[in-house]
Amino acid sequence: MKKLVFLFTFCLLLVSMAWGQTTIHSNDCSSATSGWTFTNGGGQPIQQGGYWLVDTSDAIISQAFDVSGYIDLTLSFRVATYGSGTNHPARVEYSTDNGATWNASTFTSATPTSSTYINSGTWNIGTVSSSQFKLKWTHPTGVSKGVRIDDILFQGTPDTGSPLISLDPSALTGFTYVYGNGPSSAQSFTVTGANLTGNLSVTAPANYSVASASGGTYGSSLTLNQSGGSVSATVYVKLNAGLAVGTYNNQNITVSGGGATSTTVSCGGEVTSPPPPSAPTATAATAIDDNAFTANWSSVSGATGYKLDVYKMEAGGNATDLFISEYIEGSSNNKVIEIYNGTGSSVSLSGYNLKVYANGSTTPGSAINLSGTLASGATYIVANTGANATIQGLANMTSNSLSHNGNDAVGLFSGTTLIDLVGTIGDASNWCIDVTMVRKADASVPNTSYSAS
Repeated sequence: MKKLVFLFTFCLLLVSMAWGQTTIHSNDCSSATSGWTFTNGGGQPIQQGGYWLVDTSDAIISQAFDVSGYIDLTLSFRVATYGSGTNHPARVEYSTDNGATWNASTFTSATPTSSTYINSGTWNIGTVSSSQFKLKWTHPTGVSKGVRIDDILFQGTPDTGSPLISLDPSALTGFTYVYGNGPSSAQSFTVTGANLTGNLSVTAPANYSVASASGGTYGSSLTLNQSGGSVSATVYVKLNAGLAVGTYNNQNITVSGGGATSTTVSCGGEVTSPPPPSAPTATAATAIDDNAFTANWSSVSGATGYKLDVYKMEAGGNATDLFISEYIEGSSNNKVIEIYNGTGSSVSLSGYNLKVYANGSTTPGSAINLSGTLASGATYIVANTGANATIQGLANMTSNSLSHNGNDAVGLFSGTTLIDLVGTIGDASNWCIDVTMVRKADASVPNTSYSAS
């Protein structure tokens, strides 16, 4: 009779202990989890369809958990086999210093024998006072069958003797927006408080804001009111608008108060550069007289300013031949050479061609043959075939061979005779990368020897 009473009492004690446990983290392993790291040792991918897989030299490391307010920590999960060979269990370790070192105490799961899941067994970790507690799953031998991991359940019994704050997850990453288009989209974390002696305060770092609702008002802080010593709330977070281009990582949101130890959620995000604006399209000048005129162009979205070059044309003699009047080495394929006729007469372009001396070469590439007739005082524009639509709309012809990249000299030829040159033949330095150069207004003759002046 005494034996039966003892067994009955022992069963009640086990039930009581089970009822007292709280889920610190559960994971169905269906996708990547924020704050977790997955190291693939070279076998199959760790993240599979609906489960995680550890095989050759793989490692799955959890986010950091604050377990300082728990006792009787336990871990369980499900395991099944993957592939062929010898059946193996999974191995689990824990760290109390954010993964810098791993405790000698480890857990070996039950050994699965097929692709049907079985329970791993329960790892009774006990009481570990740490705010940087991590778990690591590995494949014990590094060979033969892999082990499928599913339905991870990490639990503990709250230490009712002291106030406790728990945050899940402990890290939020991926906040991002293009410069000028902030704030970022919202992400969230949950706050659970127990045995609190007062309300909790949530304080955001300088570049982030918090709110109690996804569509609510975001600010630098908020208050979570306790009821009966408990708090259960969701906090929403955004990367602030108006930030400069750059990264905003390792910035902590702090949850404090209620007599508990303060806890943090680490945030990481980035503000990226906007794409460069398109070139403006000029339209005819108006109100022209001897002393002034009104310049006109179409505005460009994203431009913060415009540059207008104005020069005075002095009367003088005619040029001896055609010459290069503008050189553009822009981003991507935005490459342009402009040719000017200052001879005083129309010139047939038959026989004229452009050649590129690529990467400091002393031998030019294939000729880009010009065609048509160029009136006196007019220009002829040659562009790369892949240039943007604005440039192509102005070009007289396009060619894939016009592909100068800032260290390529470009020559204008009449037949096989070089008559004008931009750049120094044989110079492989980036003498003119990402720039637009315009021939000075007093230029009147071509020159086969390039001078930056």
